[in-house]
Amino acid sequence: MRKITWCLFLNVAMGCFFNYRAQNIGINATGALPNNSAGLDVDFTNKGILIPRVALTARNSNAPIGAGIANSLLVYNTATSGTFPNNVTPGYYYWDGTQWQRLANGIANDWAINGNTLTGTLPGSPNEFIGTVNNADWIIKTNNTERMRVMGNGQVVINSTTPFAGDVFSTYAAGTNAAINGYATGSGEAVYGQNTGTGFAVVGITTNTNPGVYGQSTATGVYGTATSNNGTGVFGVGPSSVTVDGVNGIAGHNQAQGVVAFNSNATGTGLLAGGNNVTNMWYQTSGSAIAATSTSFGIVSYGIDVANGNGLAASGNSLTIINYSGGSGGTFHGQTIAVFGHANSSANNTWGGYFDNGSGTSFAYVGGRDGGGTLRKIVGNGTASSIIKDLNGKGVIMSCPEAPEILFEDFGVGKLVNGRAHIDIDPILAKNIVVDEKHPLRVFIQLEGECNGVYVTNKSKTGFDVIELNNGKSNVSFSWHIVANRADEYDENGNLISRNADARFNPAPEKKVPIYLEPKAKTIKVPEIPAIQPKNRNLSK
Repeated sequence: MRKITWCLFLNVAMGCFFNYRAQNIGINATGALPNNSAGLDVDFTNKGILIPRVALTARNSNAPIGAGIANSLLVYNTATSGTFPNNVTPGYYYWDGTQWQRLANGIANDWAINGNTLTGTLPGSPNEFIGTVNNADWIIKTNNTERMRVMGNGQVVINSTTPFAGDVFSTYAAGTNAAINGYATGSGEAVYGQNTGTGFAVVGITTNTNPGVYGQSTATGVYGTATSNNGTGVFGVGPSSVTVDGVNGIAGHNQAQGVVAFNSNATGTGLLAGGNNVTNMWYQTSGSAIAATSTSFGIVSYGIDVANGNGLAASGNSLTIINYSGGSGGTFHGQTIAVFGHANSSANNTWGGYFDNGSGTSFAYVGGRDGGGTLRKIVGNGTASSIIKDLNGKGVIMSCPEAPEILFEDFGVGKLVNGRAHIDIDPILAKNIVVDEKHPLRVFIQLEGECNGVYVTNKSKTGFDVIELNNGKSNVSFSWHIVANRADEYDENGNLISRNADARFNPAPEKKVPIYLEPKAKTIKVPEIPAIQPKNRNLSK
């Protein structure tokens, strides 16, 4: 009786009522009975329930309450304590039998696994997002293993805890997995990179023998476009410290090419190449397929087949390429000129071409000036020769007579009339010979009839006289043969361009000694195509 009286006194003192039923209690200011479904029914319009406030130490600790905590015991934690993942912060916690579980407390802490209903306004109020509000990494796991991390500074890394220095996005793969794979079935790009500043849109680096960038497609595997002046569509670098190719192109079909270089401009250059660390690569503004610049060899070409290899094949005038079945250093095909050689200097010992063979002694210079200042079309240590047919139609060689001086010859026939004859030298020949005391005209007469004999007099570059001895009056025919020194040559301004008249045993150019540079073979590693075949994925989803 005393307990009931004391409770009534408290009810009056607090301005509220405790209403009892058999199995539940109601607390309110109106005296209403508790709801049947509630063990405790607290009903106020301006008051709440104050849960006990305790300072938890960690999620996996029963302190400060102690042992024997009942399941679902609810408290409000006031402390920030413990270490991840058992740390606690201020908020409501309940005991699940083994550790404290935090209650979600509003939109700032709650992201539902079945999705959230958002305002759809960015930025909006409230500011809806999934992530962190402090400088802490956001970590995503599967199977309790970290898969992705968004760093506090904005860097993103997949399959690692540390992004590569300087990367905004880093992804790592092991084994046969691909770090990044792009698939497209429409007209868009599978992988697209764009840089509007001074950097690179896409960079591929490898530290082994595999490609830094590998493209595979039914159309274009790798496509690069530069839209600014002096830009680069595709750029490959092989570091100087290792034997790595900057760009490596491989094709497996006989009508496919490992690398195709094309310039659509009417005066453009298809491929610009440089060697020997040259920094300025030259090209023709009129355009070309290849422009190569180097301090030693602009282009080096090998035909490695021992029996039939041709090092270089070139064709002009829209003609087909010709092949020499026995192999050669180069085959050339042109409509009027197959090979054109030009030495820019006009000094002594400059030549348009040079040829020799492996005998070690046979060689020939073509189209130049010798050491004495005389123009020569061919100079060599062999014999000038011609090929004619023998009686059986086989080719045989005839050799040309040669002399220490540069001589012109002519032949003809004449006839004595009353023992005298005058022979005029062809004016074209006369224009190109010199006849004077130092360079006499040589005349040889062969009589073709009986007379007292003849002598030659009044010799000049324009002609000579043939007179019968002893004042003879014969009328016989004869053959004549003249030999004269070739005159010096001058250009239209009177400058000497070739010393001919006094050329006699001019110093000869020496045989060029070839320097044999052995090629170094390089083995190309063909990527394992099956390992990087596109996976079967439903791209329509």
